[in-house]
Amino acid sequence: MMTEEKKGFKRTEVGVFPEDWTIVPLDVLVSYTNGKAHEQSIDEAGQYIVVNSKFISTEGEVKKFTSEDNCPANVDDILMVMSDVPNGRAIAKCFYVDQNDKYTVNQRICLLNAQNVDSRLLFYILNRNKYYLAFDDGVKQTNLRKDDVLNCPIPLPPTLEEQQAIASALSDVDELIRSLDGLIQKKQAIKKGTMQQLLSGKKRLPGFDGEWEVKKIGEIVDVDPENLSSSTNPYYEFEYLSLEDVNRGVIKSKTKHRYADSPSRARRVLRKGDVGFGTVRPTNQSHFLIENEVDDLICSTGFAVMRTQKKVMISEYLFYSLFTYQINEQVNQIIAGSNYPAVNSRDVKNLKLNHPKDIEEQKAIAQILSDMDRELQTLRQKREKYVQIKQGMMQELLTGRVRLIAD
Repeated sequence: MMTEEKKGFKRTEVGVFPEDWTIVPLDVLVSYTNGKAHEQSIDEAGQYIVVNSKFISTEGEVKKFTSEDNCPANVDDILMVMSDVPNGRAIAKCFYVDQNDKYTVNQRICLLNAQNVDSRLLFYILNRNKYYLAFDDGVKQTNLRKDDVLNCPIPLPPTLEEQQAIASALSDVDELIRSLDGLIQKKQAIKKGTMQQLLSGKKRLPGFDGEWEVKKIGEIVDVDPENLSSSTNPYYEFEYLSLEDVNRGVIKSKTKHRYADSPSRARRVLRKGDVGFGTVRPTNQSHFLIENEVDDLICSTGFAVMRTQKKVMISEYLFYSLFTYQINEQVNQIIAGSNYPAVNSRDVKNLKLNHPKDIEEQKAIAQILSDMDRELQTLRQKREKYVQIKQGMMQELLTGRVRLIAD
């Protein structure tokens, strides 16, 4: 059944757009260049960044360098990933070039130079465009060809002025997000330095001058104090925390299970105040702290669960200590030369921890670090809000439902 379009709009092959917008293939808007191989010229001292799939998919965090500018990218060029694994997050992801003489384009990345359209607007339209994502069948590697790239239908406002207005509005939000990213990184660096100073005893808080001591974790906490037994009711339901659910102190998600159908690793019982140490690939620091009361929460045996003895150690101090250089160095020594990077609960018990004997000093240190975490969480929430605002703006501006130029 045909639906009547809103007055002033028309239905096209790519959706509903204002009547004065045009739908044109990308081919008429850009010149196209394939990237070139740089594998034989990688040089950490090189002056050019090699733009490859990893660089684009990590938002520029993972870099390789070269001294050979085999395929130079210039300001306003758009670079797109043309190859990715099934269900990958890189295919058709784009990078907008903001400087000359800085980037060179690797193979399986194409360079698009806008000629008849605002380049920033085109970047927003092309980045992970649904047209390209449809080539991913979820089974085999996706490889976009030149014709696949250039056949993409592009909806465009009628004037360059309106194109620039849309691009500027979206760029302003991107700049806010980038500024928050910079502030978050700065705050993280400050927290890391503060942890190193306070948790090592190199810097003492005012009012505290008591003795510190070094003890093995197993001497001051109970490790793996509770586990589900084989006689557990098969219909017992619980929330499950796996290694994949934790990222450097942050619990991202949980899953529901019945005991009879649960993973064989779902055995460690968690209570308020318990601290989990990720024992598989421990350098990933998949550690966590249970801050609130919980019922029926179970974690994987891939964690060593530590329950503190309140008169000796508070859980918050123990949790923050797991991220320090001192602990990481001990872990690295244990897994050095191992074919599989893992430790076990016995290893965790033997890790040596430096701490003040005064519980009040432990609390004071933990409170400072906790306050820093709350500030970081507020900034991350603010960033996420701007990301959501940008997504909403794109849905409205890139379809013409909201116009920035007066009729």
